Amino acid sequence: MDSTRTNLLEKQPSEAEVPKNNTFKLYILSLVILLSLVTAGILFITSVINLSESDPISSIQIVELAPTTGHSIRAICSFAPYKRLCRNTLSSSISTNISSDNLALSLDCVFPPENIILCSFQLGVSQLTSLTNISKLNHIPQLQECQVLLDKEMSGLTNSVASIQDLDLFRQEVSEYLDRFKRIETHQQVCLDKLQKSGSPKIDEIRLNLQKMRRYMSNSRAVLLNIDPIVEKIYNSSTSSSVQVHHNSIHSHAHFFHGVGYDYMIIFLLQYILLLCILISILKL
Repeated sequence: MDSTRTNLLEKQPSEAEVPKNNTFKLYILSLVILLSLVTAGILFITSVINLSESDPISSIQIVELAPTTGHSIRAICSFAPYKRLCRNTLSSSISTNISSDNLALSLDCVFPPENIILCSFQLGVSQLTSLTNISKLNHIPQLQECQVLLDKEMSGLTNSVASIQDLDLFRQEVSEYLDRFKRIETHQQVCLDKLQKSGSPKIDEIRLNLQKMRRYMSNSRAVLLNIDPIVEKIYNSSTSSSVQVHHNSIHSHAHFFHGVGYDYMIIFLLQYILLLCILISILKL
């Protein structure tokens, strides 16, 4: 009887410890789960902050690739018969905003981008004006008559172009400018014929001068005949560049997501391995 009572008394403390052990296991398990949730929350907030900081960079990259002076010059000169002459004239004058002595550039040739069309035409007219004074430079009496006609046409053309400040108004004057170019070419030919009859030793020099005028007129005429295609090409070339940069930005974000996902996999894998080990050790207690 005494031995049986003693055994019962020894068993009672061990049975009382069972609820305590279960409570301790639940406490440890809850603590591990809480730490896992806190860690996951910190990683998520960090990734959101990194993404929000990277967005302004992408928008700045796209804005920087709006139509530039280089885009506009290439678009205009792609329609010009004398492309090298076109590029040299525009690059040296428009890109540096240099005004000529004969015709000041009263427009901002950079913004909006289509203004470069007006500026290129103004520069062409300016070059024609400087090349028109063939008789005054060489003092040949036979050229006085055609020189007066040339001066009259160039004066009207210069005044008209200087007053144009808008591309829509410029479109309305295209027919007038083309007609003036035809009359100027006619007067040039008259001057050349008179010069040949005079037997002047300056004939080669003046013929070269007239050839330069015709080249500038050919490029200016190309601008008049292709205003809308030039505008379209200016913005299309810029849009394709912007799309490419936007694609690169998306690609960089995709790469960022890929890196974050890979980090998540490693961290959570280690986390759950640790959690599994803790659970196994707790269950063995």
